[in-house]
Order: sequence, then structure tokens, then C-alpha cells
Amino acid sequence: MKNLSLNFNETASTIKDVSFKDVVIIGNGPSGISLSYFLAGNLPYWKPEDIKSHPDELLKARLTYLDASKSLMEHDLYSLTHGLEGRTTNPVSILFDSLQHPGADLGIKLQSMLKYKHFKDKEIDHVVLGKGKPGGSWHRMDPNLRTLSLSAWMSLPNLNFDEWEQQYQSSLEYEIDESSDNSQKIEEKHPSDRYLRSISEEVKTRALVASVAEYYENYVHLMNLDKFFRNDTIVVSIRQVKENEKFNNSKLENANWIVHGYDKASKRPFIIGCKKVVMANGGSDLVNRLGVRGENKSLSWLKYELPLLESSIENVKEGEKIQMKPVMIVGAGLSAADAVIACRNAGINVIHVFRGVAGGFLGLPQTYFPEYNMVYNMMKDPKTNYEFYQPLPESTLKEIKSSNGKHLVTVQSLRSEECQTFDVSYCAILIGSRPDLSLLQHLNNFSPARQIVSTTLNENPSENIAIRALRRFKIFCEKCKHLNLCFGIKNRNIIINSLIDDDNCCTKDCSMRKSCQCDRLLNDKKLKCDERGVGFGEDPTKPVDCKNNPIAVNKFTNELLHVPGVYALGPLVGDNFVRFIAGGALSIASTFLNEK
Repeated sequence: MKNLSLNFNETASTIKDVSFKDVVIIGNGPSGISLSYFLAGNLPYWKPEDIKSHPDELLKARLTYLDASKSLMEHDLYSLTHGLEGRTTNPVSILFDSLQHPGADLGIKLQSMLKYKHFKDKEIDHVVLGKGKPGGSWHRMDPNLRTLSLSAWMSLPNLNFDEWEQQYQSSLEYEIDESSDNSQKIEEKHPSDRYLRSISEEVKTRALVASVAEYYENYVHLMNLDKFFRNDTIVVSIRQVKENEKFNNSKLENANWIVHGYDKASKRPFIIGCKKVVMANGGSDLVNRLGVRGENKSLSWLKYELPLLESSIENVKEGEKIQMKPVMIVGAGLSAADAVIACRNAGINVIHVFRGVAGGFLGLPQTYFPEYNMVYNMMKDPKTNYEFYQPLPESTLKEIKSSNGKHLVTVQSLRSEECQTFDVSYCAILIGSRPDLSLLQHLNNFSPARQIVSTTLNENPSENIAIRALRRFKIFCEKCKHLNLCFGIKNRNIIINSLIDDDNCCTKDCSMRKSCQCDRLLNDKKLKCDERGVGFGEDPTKPVDCKNNPIAVNKFTNELLHVPGVYALGPLVGDNFVRFIAGGALSIASTFLNEK
């Protein structure tokens, strides 16, 4: 399949499956599903009668003044989001969440203040490409776990999850102890876990992963989106159409981008030409590795995903589990905690290796997350003997190898640098995941600064040019206060010149020059990008990380700053909770609709 992306002119004449779409969405998880719903002609409106009781006085006053007969997509999203605060850096995501889950972060339980209308003439022709069933990575997770977020926050536009669960959910058979109704497999012979049996009402507010996965798959059908989805496909590459490029197939004449892929079952290749490409493929395509000696070898007993570890444990007969060598679990996050719980509940000894207690445990109340609090307490108290649990804090792996049928893992203390070697049955390295951005690594033959500035100066002809430049400049780096400190609106020539000149955003004698973060984004040097996302993040010198270095996008259109014409949403841009994903979809759909 590699030739498919390397020699398009040769394959375009031989591949029979060639089509054209206005928009191609790569990824069929919650991000792709939400965007598809909007592009299908479904527009959100706020309910003026409900807005009167909105807890955010600023947003309430703003919406009361505006015309409620117009969709959110027809209003100025920049003005609507001004002054809003929330648990994401993407302002439109905060806006949509404020209307979908009013007062959520304040503990206020209010119904959604949004309603939806369908317009056939607003429909934008698109296709959603996914590796598996609609729902994406949710189908690969352990179905017995519970979500971190409340079940209501797993909802997609116009279908409340809790209401769906009561009305539509099929009778799923979960592989858990029904008497406990807990997210973990709890067995009577483990007294240390018995307290988890008294499941609280607070824990029940967290949805089972199996239910969430089924909800997303069912959502596509209930919202009549099936015709837009092409599941079980692999996208090989995307590339930009060259200027004056000629095609043998007339379907590709209006294409700006070419997407290559194939169907997983038949292995038949396809080509889709499109005007816009949207990256909605989430942040869990590739597992993180430690990079220690022996890790690059193919070892069947080395696991990087929780479901793979659990399936291996399940294949061991019950009588043999008590005789198993210990399972080594590496990591300090919630996935590692899930693995610890699964092994202990199966009666298997655990050696837990971690550098320090991760911040992911902080802020998880005992009443809502008893299982994680239990692991957190064991990690903090290594001197106490816990059944089936041996912690090795402030440690890391040194070497992994097989020798004479033994699975040997060497652990090194970060303090003393002393090493210990353990003979284990399995070693699970659960240190997070990252997105696969290999599709973008060949899209870096451009100079981003010129294209971005030219787009900026044509965004809204009715605005003062200095204000337009200032607005777009803030999008580049919201944390950078340099412009407000150095310049004033009155000195508009300095502002414009600072955006366009090679020496861009800093004056010569500016005391804030060293702390300004915008210079790295605005430069005329061509970026060297790779599959890790170096060149695409908010810090382009580092790989893309969904938590710490998301893809740099225009905050109000979600267009990649470094690849104009390509858009991204969801975890790729830092919206790591489902409740915020629809806001990114709104930004993109609004942009496309207003261009139509």
C-alpha cells in the first residue's frame, strides 16, 4: 500500500474506487460523529426561555440581547466566547459546553439549553473514515470500566446519554459481578476489595465503557448519519493537489486534497478528492514506550494496552492464577491503576513500578472514584503491606529480556541507582498514548507566516485592520501578553509591521522579548515535520501531545496554523473530554457553512 501514497499518477488510473466529497473526516470517534451531525444540516439554537436561568450572567446577558432565531453558526463566535472560562483553552468548546451542560463545573444540574433544526439545503457532502465501528477507540477499551466523566457528559449533540440508556440500550452482558455493579471484576476471595461492593450512587453516575461505545454506534443510526460513514478503512496518506495538476478522472478536478486508503476486509484501495480535510482521529493511535534496552524486541509477554493484559490473564485457568509469577505494571496513571486493580482482583501478585504519583489521581473524590483512591493510597504508602501488591516508587526500567524461558525485567532506583531483576509472567508498560500524525508529515512544504497573515487581513473587511491583526495575533498564543504590553491600538502601523516583518512580534528594545512565545509560530522558515507531530504543535519544536502540546489551530475555525486547508478537533487540539468535543465541531461546521 505504500506505493499508493508515493506515485499517485500511476495509481489514479488503475484504482476503480475514486470519488469526490466536499469534506473528508478522518476518524469515526466522538469527534468525527459530532462534526458529521452538524455537516448533515443540523444547526444548534439556544432556547431563549431557558437562557433566563443560565448561571453565567455574562453569557445570559449576551444571548438575551442577540437574535435567538439565528443558529449559533450564524453568530460571531468570537464575540459570544469573549470572557468565558472553562476547563479547556478552546473558547468555542467552552461556549458550547456552557449551553449543553449549564453550570456543570459548579455542580449545578440543568438541562441542555440547546435545540436543533434540520435544513436539507445546509447539508455539506462529506464522508467519515474510521478504522472500526463508529465510536472509535471506545470499542477497544475495557468494557467493564467506568468513565471518569459523569454519564451525562458523554452525550453528543441532541441525544442525552442517560435518556438513551433508559430507552434504547440493549441488554448487554457485562463480564462483572452483577451483585457489585462495579466497573471492576471483583471476586469474593479478595477481602481487601470488599468495600467496593457497596457501590455508591455517586459511582453509578459514571457510565460503563461498554454502554458508551454502544451509544456512539447507535447515535450514528438514530441521527440518520449512516450514509456518511465508511467504516473499517485505513487511511494511508493525504496530499495537497499541486497547482495546474491534471487528473485522468474528472471526479478529482475540483479537489484541493487527495486522500488515499483501503478497505480493511477486501484490501481494495480507494481515492477520495475533497476540498477540506479534517483530522478527528483522536490521541490514542500509538502507545508510548520507554525506550529501554530490549523493548524493541517482539516479546509476547510485554503489553502496552490494558485490554491485551486482561485478555492474557483471562486465558489463565483459575487454579493456575494463584501460582503465576507476578505481573509487573509500569506507570503512575489511571490505566496503570486499572491494571493493578484487575490483577489484584484476579489473585495475581503485582509489582508496580512508577517514578512518582501522577497528577491524574488528584481531584478524584473518594465517593465517586473509590477504586482509584485505593490504588492512590497504596502508591503513597509503600511501607504498608497490601495483599498482592508490591510498589517500587521512584524507579524505572533498565532492561527487558527473555533468558532460558524466564521473563526478566531489571528495575533501577532513581535515587540510589541500584538495580533489581525480577522474573515475571507479564510486563505491562502503561505510560499513555499519542496520536499518529504520519498523514501530515509530508505537508510541510510551505512558509506558514505569510499565508496566515494574508488570511488574517481578509477575515472581516468591516473591521479596523489593526483590530483584525490583534485578534488573530491573540489566537496564536493566548498566554502571551506581549502585544498588549508593547503596543497600543493607536499605533496600528507597528502592530501590522510586527506581524508581517521577519522580526515579527517584538520591538528592538522590548523587555518582554525573551518571554514572548509567538516568535516560534510566526516565522518564514519552512517547518520540518514528522509523524510525531513536530512542527504542528503549539510549540512546534516538540512532538504533539494532546495534554501538553496540542496541534496549533485557529481557535475559532480549528484550521491548522501550519497547514491551511486542514482542520483538527477533539484531543488533537486539547479537548480531551467528550463534553468539549462538540464545540470544536461547531467551529469547523460554522466555518464551512459560512463559506458555502
